[in-house]
Amino acid sequence: MKIALDVLGGDLAPIVNIEGAMAYLAESGDSAADLILVGDEKMIESSLHSYNYNNSKVHIVHTTEVVGMHEKPSRIFKEKPDSSLVKSIQLVNAGKADAAVSAGNTGALLASSLFLIGKIPGIRRPAFAPFIPSNKGGFILCDAGANANPKPQDLVQFALMAGAYIEHLKHRPNP
Repeated sequence: MKIALDVLGGDLAPIVNIEGAMAYLAESGDSAADLILVGDEKMIESSLHSYNYNNSKVHIVHTTEVVGMHEKPSRIFKEKPDSSLVKSIQLVNAGKADAAVSAGNTGALLASSLFLIGKIPGIRRPAFAPFIPSNKGGFILCDAGANANPKPQDLVQFALMAGAYIEHLKHRPNP
């Protein structure tokens, strides 16, 4: 598995994102997914010098732009096409990454995903779906407040998507 990480996304970027990536590699060892660190190459390389990590698990994709937390999501494709956030989603769309992770602008992340990857035919609105660990094995909190005015049809679709997600994630039929 390959995970694209928007190193420049988030309020405490890039330090926290690189620290998190290196902690993940240290804890996961040989079973770790490959990480594609997306951001300013020189900055990433200089940050990595203080870590001992498996070089074969880390790849860097250079970008020159950052999407700020207060920028309008609808403008990022025209104004910041080489941003770390957009490039992370492009890597997934191109099949070069299996997943993208960003602590950056949520609206821009959603807009990038919809514009570049699209949604399942028949699904009206996307939903955020964090996995919440619990003593009973965890659950999916589908939508998580991302849609302010969902219609009844959306709620049904959110439930179906959450069910399919947990079925795949936990190999639990008919959750």
